[in-house]
Parts: sequence; structure tokens; C-alpha cells
Amino acid sequence: MSVAWFAQRLGCRVVVSVRHPLSFVGSWRRLGWQAHLHDLLQQPLLVRDLLGPYADELQAMADSTDLVAKAALLWRVTYAALGDLDARQPGLLHIRRYEDLAGNPEAGFRDLYATCGLTWTERARQRIIWATTDHGKKEAQRSWTLRGGLSRTSFRPMDPRPALGSFRSRLSQQEIDQVLEITGTVAARYYDAMDGVKPV
Repeated sequence: MSVAWFAQRLGCRVVVSVRHPLSFVGSWRRLGWQAHLHDLLQQPLLVRDLLGPYADELQAMADSTDLVAKAALLWRVTYAALGDLDARQPGLLHIRRYEDLAGNPEAGFRDLYATCGLTWTERARQRIIWATTDHGKKEAQRSWTLRGGLSRTSFRPMDPRPALGSFRSRLSQQEIDQVLEITGTVAARYYDAMDGVKPV
């Protein structure tokens, strides 16, 4: 939510990765995360600058015990607000779909390197391939540890493609339908099909 500040005040090239809402909500379910909507509403500048059009919806859902609906609303409001910002200030954000990066990491990251003004080298290509396949998995299990054990969210080399449909084992069909209903209008800006079959 601070992307405009980073771009305007610090001159950053801001890349935003948008993930399919079903995968997003499924991941939050797996990690046991909850959307704390009151935290957003208690930031007056954030509401003024980005979330104002969505404040009533956020307030209405803030005390809900439906964690799936709250996560789906958070996804919709976040990407609606970022889409609004992108429309007001074209070129400020570089929005990329996570699924495109996961499905073809080499091409996706080559594009990101160009977007960010970085030089694409053979070493960079090899590191991307290593980081997005199982090739580095055993080494990563030895080296990517934190005090207290391996973090569930730290960088770990892995093949991301199998995870693209993992929401199916985390969400019921009713929850899938609910997420699609809540996010559909905004998700259609980023995804061609919102029929419960994507992403695979």
C-alpha cells in the first residue's frame, strides 16, 4: 500500500505481483493468517489516499468471523486500489501475474530485469532456473534456515508450478465459489477466466 510513496519519494521502480485470488486465499488458509481489516481502517492517510472508495465494505466485514470472505475482500480491495492508482498514474507500477512468473520463470524474470533496468546475464538465468526448480532443494534445506527452524515464508528454491492448483486441496467448492463471487469484478482485470478452473 506504500508503493506510490516508494516510487515518488525514493524513485523506485515498483513491481507488484498479483496472485490469483483462489491461490491467495488458499495460501492464507494454509498459513493460518487472518485479514485484520480494522488495522487498515485505522490508518487515515491510507484510507484518504487509496482505500476511501472501499472503506464502507471493509468496515462492514471487519468483525466477520468468515476468514475466507475477509481474505477475499482484502484481495479485491488491494488490487482494486492498486488498479485505480495505476490508472491515475500510468507507468508508476509494473504489475505482473505470479502465475506467469511461476509458469515460465526464465521469460518472466528476464522481463522483470528489463523493467527494473537490470542486466540479464547467464549467471542470473542460471540462478532463476535453480531457484524455481527442485535442483537446489536439498542444498536449500541445509542453507536456508533461520533461528528456530526453516521459515514457512522464507525463500526456498522450489518448482512453483505444482502450487498453482493447490487451492483445490485447501478450499471447498463452496469456498471457491465464494472467493470468485467476492473478487470476480476486480480479478477479471488480471485474469481471463474466473470460472474456478484457473489457475493451472
